[in-house]
Amino acid sequence: MNVMQRILSILGYTWAALCLIVVLATFIGLGVWPKALAQATGVKVSPWYSGGEVAGSMDHGSYQTLVRQPVFDGLFAQRAEGFVQVDWSPKEHQALPDFIDEELDVDGNGTMDLRIRVNTISGATQLTPMQAWVLGAEKLAFADNERILRIRLRNWEN
Repeated sequence: MNVMQRILSILGYTWAALCLIVVLATFIGLGVWPKALAQATGVKVSPWYSGGEVAGSMDHGSYQTLVRQPVFDGLFAQRAEGFVQVDWSPKEHQALPDFIDEELDVDGNGTMDLRIRVNTISGATQLTPMQAWVLGAEKLAFADNERILRIRLRNWEN
């Protein structure tokens, strides 16, 4: 074996060992690496998928209501229409009531913007808008013990 073959052989084995280390580190850190990379780059989940950040909550004893921030985000500018997501979740070892009837302040100005009645068993909803920019309710989503409703809104800032 000449010198060149020996050098190529050493480089090949070194490359294989480094690849093995990278593969093992990838599998071992599979639960940590994606989150760390996302945080390092500042990537966030779109509120069109997540429902937006929680703007307020109301405690009702056996369950709580989470009202999220209205979402109008577009790729380059605010959209003309968006939604607000409302989540109802029972407290530990509790259940949601069969019927929920609430008035909600969506824009945070202190006046009620809509009234929603929800049958948590059948999923039937009845929305009563109190503002012209409240357009309607989408289908109630069932997620484990929670109920999630998106209410379509016209962007009142445009």
